[in-house]
Amino acid sequence: MIGTLLKHEAIRTRGFLLTIAGAGLGLAAVGAALAVTGWPVLSQFGLVLGAIGAFGLLPAMQLALAIDYWRSGYGRVGYFTQSLPIRGSRIYGAKLAWTGIVVVLGVLATLALWLVVMVASAQTMFGMAPGALLEQIGEVLRAAYAAAPWLVALGVPATLLLLYGFNTVMYDAAASLGSERWLQRLSWGGPVLVWFGLYAIAQVVMLVGILAIPFGLGVTATGDFGFVPADLLGAMLADQSELQLMPIGFVPAIIVMVPLLIWRTAYSWNHKVALA
Repeated sequence: MIGTLLKHEAIRTRGFLLTIAGAGLGLAAVGAALAVTGWPVLSQFGLVLGAIGAFGLLPAMQLALAIDYWRSGYGRVGYFTQSLPIRGSRIYGAKLAWTGIVVVLGVLATLALWLVVMVASAQTMFGMAPGALLEQIGEVLRAAYAAAPWLVALGVPATLLLLYGFNTVMYDAAASLGSERWLQRLSWGGPVLVWFGLYAIAQVVMLVGILAIPFGLGVTATGDFGFVPADLLGAMLADQSELQLMPIGFVPAIIVMVPLLIWRTAYSWNHKVALA
């Protein structure tokens, strides 16, 4: 059943997803073409345009899927969706799984497009040939992997997917909770209002997580890269902006919030559906 629903989601949303993908690819291609010219101002503009195409691709897809999620689940099409003889949480699971696939493919596309733009801008922005830039990028990655193989191979990709996935989960939760009876009269304003509320709560939870876990990623006393103890609260109160480490407390905070939001959204699908 999930496979059938997943296939339906892919067929139903492929039109606007391919349109967004084409727009992102087009912006990145035009940006790369302008950047490779080396002309003043125009090449810099090309770099900016390429960055918009590369890094705007996935957020645009996620936002479009979130709007479609609300329209197909709670808008006019929602009457058909909610009348299907399928438990609401299963429909939600298929939508979430399809969005997850889009997120993974979108991250890969973003990295590929940005690499193309960087190579095109190599001479103008970095003063080196494209081949030399690729070689330098490879050396940096090899050095990073040698210093922290677990982080480069697992930590960074997992955290990147977690951050993008969290956005999707929060969009869906806002759409479902904002469409329940207590906010039904606000129409699309309900999901928007709930999203702002969830965003504020998420920021507080992540801040608490950062302060509660007194560790970060940085250079240890032995010169290796790894976990470094730090009094983050003390540094914040003392305004020590030069603290050279990356806090990691936000990661466990998101790991806790994601399943809670998924559970609450599934519960909403099963028990609190309210259509306008």
